[in-house]
Amino acid sequence: MGNDIQTDISRTKLVLNRIRPEKNERYFCALAITCDLFGETLLWRIWGRIGTGGRQRWDVCPDIAAAARSFTKLAHRKHKRGYRST
Repeated sequence: MGNDIQTDISRTKLVLNRIRPEKNERYFCALAITCDLFGETLLWRIWGRIGTGGRQRWDVCPDIAAAARSFTKLAHRKHKRGYRST
């Protein structure tokens, strides 16, 4: 894999928070597109309450375009639920 592609992938990160003290809600969600050691494209997600380790999920994507579509779809869904960029 070329350095240009790796650099573009490493810039695809997003951290979102949803903080509503009146409802005792303090949540975070992080999304990133990365590659593993074997060159597979991965969509990495971590979510949970702020102050905890959270839960993680790695989704293998067939290519960067598919990972970008999933990334955008998840970010849009989180924004609709009240999450905002930090």
